[in-house]
Amino acid sequence: MFMADKLQAHGFHHSHIINNILYIEATGPWNIEYFKVLHNDLALLLKDEKVSSFGVLLSLKGEAIGVSEAFQMHVDFLKKGTGLQAIAVNMAECETKAVTIDMCQKAYINAGIKHDFFDNLNEAKMWLLEHFD
Repeated sequence: MFMADKLQAHGFHHSHIINNILYIEATGPWNIEYFKVLHNDLALLLKDEKVSSFGVLLSLKGEAIGVSEAFQMHVDFLKKGTGLQAIAVNMAECETKAVTIDMCQKAYINAGIKHDFFDNLNEAKMWLLEHFD
């Protein structure tokens, strides 16, 4: 018998912190289980690195889309006051740019987070360095 409550996470990410910049490379598509793993990993990383104020340099890859319930969960996570000041999103390797920008923009506006989208990593990093302390 199939157990629906034991779904596997769909998606992948790698993250690390250097000088109060949280670098995240994330490959989609994503489901709710993936966002649970992502949020747990990020909370542990921020705690371990003792970071209270930071910016995110997010590089999205593949079909970077997720179900609406997953994105609502992500908005709730972002609103928790983690010290996040700005997000620069590198879309250079994203295969679903238009829909991904729409989904992310709605989430970031809803969470009240400064953000912008770029087609290369260097431009994204330069913007981020100008928009957080």
